[in-house]
Amino acid sequence: MKVLVVLPGLDGRGGAEQSFAVTAPWLSAHGVSLDLALLTDRRSAVPAVEGLGVTVHDLSGAAGMRGRTAALQRLIERQRPDLVHATLYEAEIPALLASRRTGVPVLVTWATTTQSSAGDGGVAWWKLRSVEAVQAVLGRYAAARYHAVTDGVARSRGRALRVPATRIQVAERGRDAAAFAPRPADELAAVRAGLGLGASDRLVLSVARLEPAKGLERLLAAVDDLVDAVPDVVVAIAGREGTAGDRLRVQAGGLRHPQRVTFLGHRDDIAALLQVADCWVSTSHREGAAGAMLEAWASGCPVVTVPIDGLDGIAVPDRNALVVDPPGLAAAMARVLTDPGLAGRLAAAGRADFAARFTVERAAEQQLRVYEWAARPDRG
Repeated sequence: MKVLVVLPGLDGRGGAEQSFAVTAPWLSAHGVSLDLALLTDRRSAVPAVEGLGVTVHDLSGAAGMRGRTAALQRLIERQRPDLVHATLYEAEIPALLASRRTGVPVLVTWATTTQSSAGDGGVAWWKLRSVEAVQAVLGRYAAARYHAVTDGVARSRGRALRVPATRIQVAERGRDAAAFAPRPADELAAVRAGLGLGASDRLVLSVARLEPAKGLERLLAAVDDLVDAVPDVVVAIAGREGTAGDRLRVQAGGLRHPQRVTFLGHRDDIAALLQVADCWVSTSHREGAAGAMLEAWASGCPVVTVPIDGLDGIAVPDRNALVVDPPGLAAAMARVLTDPGLAGRLAAAGRADFAARFTVERAAEQQLRVYEWAARPDRG
């Protein structure tokens, strides 16, 4: 099978990009020939992908949606793939248009749940609904099939775009277990020292870019109550800069305990940070596969999260995570930090679920199944 994957860019930071990079070797070894079309000049991770045997096509010179669609159509006509696979809105629209014009089946990945004004930086609701209307119309026009990264995402997006369940398949994301194997004690000690942690300090970690959808204002709102309950706690946020960064720093500066919050910026040592952390927390308004949560489980770090539609069936309350509404975050984090038995049970269940469901091998197997389904000639 020959698959043309379409992404906006490839700098190795996004969930869709990481998923492609980790599953590509397995798919190639099982008979899938992968080409990658990039629509922008975000290409810093291209050499690593080319080293996996993937042919990369640079379409960044095409201007606007019309130019991208035309460039992608020409590429499809030259390559004649069995399937076009697009992820993220920037790639989805030109892929749907180009696929319809060439007659090649198209698969669209839904990486997260339906957007909302509250969780997307105050974007007007009518703009969000207009985007969904375009996606729905073009999806029907191209007779697209859809891959959702969780059952929750499938339900949310399917309802919003009115896509029949027969055109949706779920394939969960995965991570390379070896990348999160236990680190040497001296490396972990160096990480703690680099964070300025004392011997008794406890670390709560969030791994998220500084964007409104990540809901980090909820975490900061819980800090003072958490410090009151666990005075030696440090709350660290690791993630690249985003549109909410300035607002979050102002919020942190206004806390009673601002010295207990640290913004780490982008980090390349997430696996070590997770093994140093006593608790990992998610406060997102919306998520899909929540790759950072999978990494926390792989690392044996207990998880606290707010309820997120996209994580239905993934984060199981009181089994592999404490799932609480935002007002309960401080109490939930304090429970994990002060109850070793609870922390151990959550960590063990997370490790077990990761091993059973979220390894890169399982993710690739499911992706191959979706590819075979989407490329069938009797697509209907």
